[in-house]
Amino acid sequence: MKLKTIDGRYGDCLLLEQPWRSSFADFMREHDIVEINVSSSNNSLSFLFELPFLRGLNLFVYEGEDYEAIESLTQLRSFYDAYGFNSHKTVDFSKLRDLENFRAEWGRGLQSVFYSKSLKSLYLDKYKAKTFEQFSTLGSLEGLFVLSYTVETLDGICQLQKLALWRILWVAVRI
Repeated sequence: MKLKTIDGRYGDCLLLEQPWRSSFADFMREHDIVEINVSSSNNSLSFLFELPFLRGLNLFVYEGEDYEAIESLTQLRSFYDAYGFNSHKTVDFSKLRDLENFRAEWGRGLQSVFYSKSLKSLYLDKYKAKTFEQFSTLGSLEGLFVLSYTVETLDGICQLQKLALWRILWVAVRI
C-alpha cells in the first residue's frame, strides 16, 4: 500500500485514492498530515471520527449522505465539496469554530454555514434564495463567491464590513 501526499494549505495533505483503512489515520499522525483529499469512492465518511486533528477536508468523490462525522472535526479550517452536498440531514458547521474557508454546491443541510463566526471565505454554487439576507450574520467574511439562478436583490451584503472581495454571478431568466 503506497499512500501519496501533496502540499496542502495548512500542511501535508493525504490523497485518499482507495477505500479507507484505520491504518491510514496512524500514518497521518506519524507524518503530521493535517489535510485529506477524498478522491476514491468511500461508502461512508465515518472514518473522519478517527481524524480529529484534520484542518482541511476536500471531497472530490462522495455519494453517501452521512456527513455528520464532519461535526467531529473541531480543528477543521477548510471544507471543500466538489461533488455536491447531498445530505438530508443538517450538518452543524457552527460547531467548527476554526472554519475559515468553505466551498460547496448549495444543498440541503448547509444552512448552518451562516452561523460560522470564523468564516473568512465562502464559495457557494447554485445558491437557491432570492436575497443575501442570511449572509449578514457572517461578520468575519472577507471573500465571497456565489453562483445563483434565483437571487433578485443584494440585500444582506451591505452589513459585511470586512468583505473585501466578492463576485456574484447570476442568471435571471424571465419569460
